[in-house]
Amino acid sequence: MITQRRDGNSISVIIPAYKAAAGLETTLLSLAAQQPIDWAISILVANDGNDAGVTEVCRNHGVSMVAIAPRHGSYFARNCALKKAAGELIAFIDAGIYLPEDWLAKAIEALGTADYLAGEVDISDVARPTAAQAYEMSKAYPIADYMRIFHFGGAGNLIVTKRLLNKVGGFEHRLYSGGDAEFGDRVYRAGFTQVYLAEPVLLHPPRRALAFFRKQFRVKIGYGHLTRLHSGRFPRKGILPCLLDLLRSFLPPHPMYIRSEFPSGTRVSAWRRFLFLWALKICRAVAELIGALVLAPRPRRSSPQIEYFGFPEATG
Repeated sequence: MITQRRDGNSISVIIPAYKAAAGLETTLLSLAAQQPIDWAISILVANDGNDAGVTEVCRNHGVSMVAIAPRHGSYFARNCALKKAAGELIAFIDAGIYLPEDWLAKAIEALGTADYLAGEVDISDVARPTAAQAYEMSKAYPIADYMRIFHFGGAGNLIVTKRLLNKVGGFEHRLYSGGDAEFGDRVYRAGFTQVYLAEPVLLHPPRRALAFFRKQFRVKIGYGHLTRLHSGRFPRKGILPCLLDLLRSFLPPHPMYIRSEFPSGTRVSAWRRFLFLWALKICRAVAELIGALVLAPRPRRSSPQIEYFGFPEATG
């Protein structure tokens, strides 16, 4: 797809995809439009669940693919792709992300002599957003805060060196959520230099309500798993505080809270914002209680079938 080399430098771009053929198409097209750089670039898609649509997109674009069946989660999928990644740098981005054309050149320059770069991600704007989309456009992905407070960036815009991976290993493959936080914390504790890239900003499409609330559950329960697996590094919230939070969540949100959670001039009606935030309070409280009750992740029911494919580069 993009192969330019002068000084022997190479970067591998890993993209996990779960039933995300359309989003993967967007990401691959924006990767193809990147400004020329003096690096050899290889792209490897981790097809989690071995979706036929994702396979077709990979074939059309001539990018390599690892197929995993049944689905084992994005962190497991990234680790499978890592086994075939030969670049001195490894970039992780998510299917569906749009990359400005100067992203890769600026990210490599900003990385410099560091070993871990977390880049900013924002939610793309839509003309008539739902309450969930308007909220996500305002609140999602505070990467700068994640880096400053917790020493990690999202795995949707992340570049690391091969030597870092050789030292600390890959992602915590038992997790379905929270693996980027665990990985970044492990990198920080190992003493590697981490840097943050504010611009250019990658764009992620906003989720509709069902997908948004499903993510809230996944994140909260994933944190419960994370605290079980790594209790010495991540504090666990007690069951009693979670129960109290759940009871309080049934109280309707205060008007001041509603105004603070949505940007001024939002195009979503007041009653929709009210109902959304009330549902969000309950959703988070329920998910947090479940997360506090869950045991450590059990071994998955079946061993995955993993296959690697190197599709010939598309022409014309």
